[in-house]
Amino acid sequence: MMIPFLIFGSIFFIIGSAMIIGRMRVRRLCTVQTEGVVHDVKRKVSKSDETDDDGRTRQTTRVTYAPVFQYYANGRTITKESCISSGAKPEIGRTVTLFYNPDNVEEYYVPEEKAARYGGFIFLIVGAIFIVAALVS
Repeated sequence: MMIPFLIFGSIFFIIGSAMIIGRMRVRRLCTVQTEGVVHDVKRKVSKSDETDDDGRTRQTTRVTYAPVFQYYANGRTITKESCISSGAKPEIGRTVTLFYNPDNVEEYYVPEEKAARYGGFIFLIVGAIFIVAALVS
C-alpha cells in the first residue's frame, strides 16, 4: 500500500465531498429565483514561479476575472462577488438567473456557473482514483 497516495486521495475525497454537500445545502436553501446582472468584474492576478526542464525558474502571471452580481431581494439591492473566477472576462450588463436564500438574501447560487457545479465531483473522482491506486498496489 502506498501511504502517500492514500493520504492524498483521502484529502481530495474529503474536499470533494464537502464541496458537493455545501453545494447541495445552498441549492436546498436558495429557493427564490430572480434575475441578476453582472454589475462589475473583479480582476485577480496571481504570480507563481515555474521551473523548466533546464532548471531555469521564471515567473508566470495568471489573470482571472470574477463577476460581481447585483440582484434585488426582499426590497434590497444586493451586490456580491462570485467565488468563481475564470480566464474569460464576464460581460458587464449580462443578465443571469440566480437563486437566493429568503432567510439570508446574501447567500445565492448561479446555476450556470459550471465550476461550482462540477468542481466537487472532480475532487471526489481524483481522490477515489488515488485511493484505489493506493489499495491496489
